[in-house]
Amino acid sequence: WGNYDEDEEEDEEDDDEEEEESDNGGLTSAEIKALPLRERMEMLRTGRLSAKKPSRPSAAPARKQAWAEDEDEAGDDDEEDDNGGAKKKRKSKNRPLEQSSRKKVSRHREVLQVKKRQIRDPRFDNASGSLNYDLFRKSYGFLEEYQGSEIDQLKKQLKKEKKASKKAEITAALQKLQQDRSERERDDRIRGKVQSRKREIRERVRNGGKAFHLKKSELRKIELEDKYEQLKKSGKVQKFLAKKRKHNASKDHKAMPFRRPPAGGH
Repeated sequence: WGNYDEDEEEDEEDDDEEEEESDNGGLTSAEIKALPLRERMEMLRTGRLSAKKPSRPSAAPARKQAWAEDEDEAGDDDEEDDNGGAKKKRKSKNRPLEQSSRKKVSRHREVLQVKKRQIRDPRFDNASGSLNYDLFRKSYGFLEEYQGSEIDQLKKQLKKEKKASKKAEITAALQKLQQDRSERERDDRIRGKVQSRKREIRERVRNGGKAFHLKKSELRKIELEDKYEQLKKSGKVQKFLAKKRKHNASKDHKAMPFRRPPAGGH
């Protein structure tokens, strides 16, 4: 069989060479390559030279030989899938199965099957129910008492401390706690005024009035009224108004156009 394949290959090569010589006006591929580029272009234009690429030697005998070797070595070691269909053949049963190089391999390998942990935030999860603010404040009211005692303790430490660096740390922590407490008290005051306003609206609806919701402008008005009341209690209304006027004056000054200098530069 091997001699037959070689003879067949030689006959095919001879036939290809004869076809090329007939197509190229009796010239071989080596003679054509030796011609100048201008003459080859002229032969292509007039049709004396074929535009077909020269045929390459066939690899059929090598393929047939490799196939025969694989057939002999594999024997009955072909793998079968679960459905009974034949998979890729291996040269030996001890060799791993060949995989395609085009398949992208993941960088992470799952060695053990681990159940994925579901993380949920109770603030945004409906399974936790709705927030009852009043009940929340009653349940965690002890934290506010603890914060008050911590403020008193920091004030005592600040009086006893002599180091400047340590005083700065205690002052920063004390200001943070005091600011948190003041903001919470402010929110409670505004919340109470809004709730009283809503109660008035509900009472008006019971008496036959029209139902409506508070606008953002009305909520802003309630916040400003509370701020004015607190400034009035502390006696800082005039100081706040002076600071506000100064701020508005600086804004107006920035918005005012400047006078252009004269042409002479003076």
